[in-house]
Amino acid sequence: FVADEKELSPCFAMTKTFNPSLITNRNHLAVKRIRALHRREERDQSGRYFIEGMRFVAQAFDDASTQLETLIYSPTLIQHPFAKHLVRKIQKN
Repeated sequence: FVADEKELSPCFAMTKTFNPSLITNRNHLAVKRIRALHRREERDQSGRYFIEGMRFVAQAFDDASTQLETLIYSPTLIQHPFAKHLVRKIQKN
């Protein structure tokens, strides 16, 4: 996700168990869960981690042993055709 100190860019969170939801502030549950993963203790306890960047997300999506739980992206910031294609591909699964 993309955020600066004062404002969060409108983003969408897509999860396997929930419909896509619009994220407009830092208090969104998906943002809180991902921020918690910055702590090693949380990653060790939950068995989850976060990845950033289209190449890493693409590799994780193509790896059959990896199960993506949540994808957060900003439609206004995705400019690269590969990134747009990747988001559409993940949405279809």
